Amino acid sequence: MITILGTINDDIIVGSNLDEQIEGLAGSDTLYGSLGDDWLYAGDGDDYLFGGAGNDLVTGGTGNDTLVGGLGYDHLYGLAGDDTYIINIGDAPIGLTGSEYSRIYEGLNDGTDTLRMVGFDPSELLVFQSANSSYRISIGIPDGLGGYGTIRLSGSTIGDFFHYFERVEFDDGTVWDGSTGFSASNGDGGLVIVATDEANLREGSIGDDLIYLNDGSDTGFGHAGSDEIFAGEGADTIYGGAGADTLLGEAGNDVLYGGTGDDTLDGGSGVNILFGGAGDDVFIGTAGRIIGGQGSDLVNFYDFETGITVDLTQRGKQEITSDVFTAFRQVQDIIGTAYDDIIIGGNVDNYILGGRGNDSLYGGAGDDVLGSDGGRYGEMGDDLLVGGAGNDVLIGYTGDDTLDGGTGDDTMWGGNGSDVYILRAGDGTNDNTSLIYDDGSGFDTDTLRIIGLSPDQLRIWNFDDDTLAIGLEDGLGGYGLQLIGHRASGYDSGIFFFDRYERIEFDDGTVWDQSSGLGMIGLNTDQSMIGTRAGDQIEGRGGHDTIHGGDGEDLVMGGNGNDQLYGDRDDDLLKGGRGIDTLFGGFGNDTLWGGKGNDTLYGDGGSDRLLGGSGDDVINAGGTGNVLRGGTGNDILVASGSDNRLIGEDGDDQLIGSNNDFMLGGTGADVFVFGETVGHSTVQDFELLYDTLDLSGNSYLNDIQDVLDNATEDSNGVYIATAVYEFAEGQFWTLETIFLNGLTLTDLNDINFDF
Repeated sequence: MITILGTINDDIIVGSNLDEQIEGLAGSDTLYGSLGDDWLYAGDGDDYLFGGAGNDLVTGGTGNDTLVGGLGYDHLYGLAGDDTYIINIGDAPIGLTGSEYSRIYEGLNDGTDTLRMVGFDPSELLVFQSANSSYRISIGIPDGLGGYGTIRLSGSTIGDFFHYFERVEFDDGTVWDGSTGFSASNGDGGLVIVATDEANLREGSIGDDLIYLNDGSDTGFGHAGSDEIFAGEGADTIYGGAGADTLLGEAGNDVLYGGTGDDTLDGGSGVNILFGGAGDDVFIGTAGRIIGGQGSDLVNFYDFETGITVDLTQRGKQEITSDVFTAFRQVQDIIGTAYDDIIIGGNVDNYILGGRGNDSLYGGAGDDVLGSDGGRYGEMGDDLLVGGAGNDVLIGYTGDDTLDGGTGDDTMWGGNGSDVYILRAGDGTNDNTSLIYDDGSGFDTDTLRIIGLSPDQLRIWNFDDDTLAIGLEDGLGGYGLQLIGHRASGYDSGIFFFDRYERIEFDDGTVWDQSSGLGMIGLNTDQSMIGTRAGDQIEGRGGHDTIHGGDGEDLVMGGNGNDQLYGDRDDDLLKGGRGIDTLFGGFGNDTLWGGKGNDTLYGDGGSDRLLGGSGDDVINAGGTGNVLRGGTGNDILVASGSDNRLIGEDGDDQLIGSNNDFMLGGTGADVFVFGETVGHSTVQDFELLYDTLDLSGNSYLNDIQDVLDNATEDSNGVYIATAVYEFAEGQFWTLETIFLNGLTLTDLNDINFDF
């Protein structure tokens, strides 16, 4: 690039076709860039700079300069002094729709500057502010093909237009300045209106208008369209009209009317009166009066720098903060501050967000939504949320929150933090259902606080969709439902319960937690329930249930239906109830009762007591010291350990012993079964006319003669040796025997045996 320097005198310098840097230095110079991409620097003095063709950089200086870009994409800097920028319509390239071809940079208070639009009709210009910069406006220039190119005026805003460019002059004598303002199109059927600093009446169009009233006591009308109106300083009155309007009162005591549509009204500083009108309007919190009008209207106090107290049940002015007094009418929704707020809803459906801070939110009557914080409205805070009457939604987000749904069908979610959920007994007039969701993440300790019930009045059960529920007595002998969240299918429901809700507290001081267990009751559908690590009471009721007691000494009841009951660990009591049930005692010394129906009982480990009940039952016991009782029906009792008691009771039973067992058949034609190993077992009530001794599993005794050859008797009964050891000297040692109480050898014949 060639550099050309002027002198301290008044110079005229004309460039060539090359790219040149021309500096005028001192004096009132005239600089022509000609062709090429040139840099023109005025220096001191009142200079005239013409960029010519090419993409030029034209910079004024300290004097009163005139800057002309010419053809090409030019950058014009006036700097200090009273500068004039000349934009010639002939320099606008044809067919450059939507493109920018010049930029003008002007600072605030850098002299009295003029923008001279040569060859332009002011009614054809567009004026708009950049969507991604508040300090960049553009003038749309017709490109000759029905479109527009743009000249960017960087460093200014539409509202401060005349603080940067004090005059805009047109060939027809039209002048835009601080005493006249201007009105131009925004390209979307609306107007851009900039008023003067005096009192003004400015009206928009039926399109989407952008109106700046500046300083003074102004009146603005948006009319139809979604308008933006900025009042500036002074006591202003703004009417949004139809459409979704944004009205900003800024400084001064303003009156804002939203009109129809979903409007946003911000009174700014001062004591303001805001009327929303029809539509769902948003108000920025302010001193004065806020009247919502028709629709669902919201007041946002988030930008306040102190906590607020708002009571929507009050009609007159109330003290929002120590220095802000506001009256509310027809307002439903509130967004609080980042500080400690107290917000009370009215008798309608309210939407209340507390924001950050330790907030107290009260819904009152109506179906309310209360949120303590979330999203941009905060990250934490220990909040109190009280729904009151109605079907409410309470959201705690982060922090240690207390959620009280009140009456009605409520939904509560505490989020992160150690939260307290308050559940109340029904009042006898409704059947409330509350939904409580808590993910149980982290190391939080969540609590369910039951108001108005003792522990024996509370019921807990599990739905077939893996939803746990609490039943609260409703005063009419029934239970209102309180659903306490979902779990993954097959998840340990009891442990899940105390993983999500670590404590249940009652009025009488009773506490249920992982160390105390809980009571759980099913519905008349198929249930899957698992107890806690403590002693639980679990009842399946109707349906085909699968119930695990878990750790602790549990009471597990199947109820109606074909149930599977598991005691798991410790000493449990399992009751099958009606239906065809299967009971597993698990570890520990358990008691199993099949109840009605053809049940199957497994004692598993430990010394268990197993009772079949009515029906044809199969009872199995392992280990030692078990008691098996068949009850009524034709039962099968199997003892695979040792030192067990098998009692058939009523019916034709089959008693299968093992080692050192005691057997009592009871009434009916019973079969006593022994295999290779019998130890020294006893059959207490062998009835010759009805009962059978089954020795088919014993290889030592194969017929009645073998029995008689190995049998002895005394005054108590007959002893049948089932295993004999012969010493080398020819002596015999009886290893195992079956004792038949009350019989003699002459009583025995082959009809009493199966081989």
